[in-house]
Amino acid sequence: MGFLFIFLSLCFCPLCLFSCCFAALGFQAKTYPRSSPPAPRNTKPFSANENNPCHWMLHEANQQLNHEVAHLKLEHWLEEGLAEYFSTSRLKANAIEVGRIDPNTYPVWLMDLIATSPDLAENLRNGSVIPLRCIITAHGGPSLNSRFNLYYLHWWTLTYFVFESPQHRDHALALVQRGGGLDAFEQLIGPVETVQP
Repeated sequence: MGFLFIFLSLCFCPLCLFSCCFAALGFQAKTYPRSSPPAPRNTKPFSANENNPCHWMLHEANQQLNHEVAHLKLEHWLEEGLAEYFSTSRLKANAIEVGRIDPNTYPVWLMDLIATSPDLAENLRNGSVIPLRCIITAHGGPSLNSRFNLYYLHWWTLTYFVFESPQHRDHALALVQRGGGLDAFEQLIGPVETVQP
């Protein structure tokens, strides 16, 4: 889990600092010769009028660094969930408070879409909760096109659960290193039917 906190503490520093940190943790850093094509660019808008205008950039920077520096091969839920986990953290005095949720970030401001009833069975019936197995495997759930924001809420809350729950946080880094697939999830976190009865 240490590399994630290093990422956050350095998120606005040059890429070479990330390469040193990731190399120290056993990841192979990728360097780009000047003749290489430029890295893909994010086209998401920046809005200085938002209470936290940096959350979109934190999301995209996390994904870029996980792919280009750490060479992580993550399941979709964990790739997006990690990016949301960091981008929803509070920014204070040029620092990031990992795990302290900023209510002025996406998808936090849409929390009323998820779990609309206090009863899990009812939430599964009314579609406000997507079955955990569907989230992890990306199969069998509702259409991503029609429930886009709900999926992001699930990816973020599941990642937050893994990283912030005392009973699971010790396994968070191993889950990331293993890519977050169903087998790794069930071995490290627990059987899906136990985690979401």
